[in-house]
Amino acid sequence: IVFSNLDGKSFANSFQTDVNVKWNKNFSTRAAYKFYDVRQTYHGLLLEQPLNPKQRALFNAAFNTNNSRWLFDFTTQWIGKQRLPNTSSNPEQYQVDLFSKPYFRLLGQVTWSLKNFDLYVGGENLSNFTQPEPIIAANEPFGKYFDSSIVWGPITGRMFYAGLRFKISKTKN
Repeated sequence: IVFSNLDGKSFANSFQTDVNVKWNKNFSTRAAYKFYDVRQTYHGLLLEQPLNPKQRALFNAAFNTNNSRWLFDFTTQWIGKQRLPNTSSNPEQYQVDLFSKPYFRLLGQVTWSLKNFDLYVGGENLSNFTQPEPIIAANEPFGKYFDSSIVWGPITGRMFYAGLRFKISKTKN
């Protein structure tokens, strides 16, 4: 780990927009987009900051029944490409591309709600996308090229869950 003062320029510009629409009392959607232009001087060159996606987008749809007994929620996230740290001085088998690939994450949950508790089931990373080989030289943990710092995407696959949520309300005296 190297801690040092910046020798050069850096800047960060960002833009975000979102649209929320409540179509009726039961159905709503949200769409959002973020753009980041974050640059920093590395070895005399003003470059995009690594591991920081330049673009992101999100879409969410939520629906509940008239009696609010059932709630359905679905979200998709798009993560754009991101610059990766330069590994060109490593042997070829320990090099990574200059940019990551963009990817989608899909998440969903269904909730059955009663007066004092909710039962829910859901899933994350439903498309099962994972970053291939997130650790460089994983088979040589004490070697010169071992590097676990270039994680740009999900490293765990599809996950399902279920749960029970109790509602506790405080009564006024």
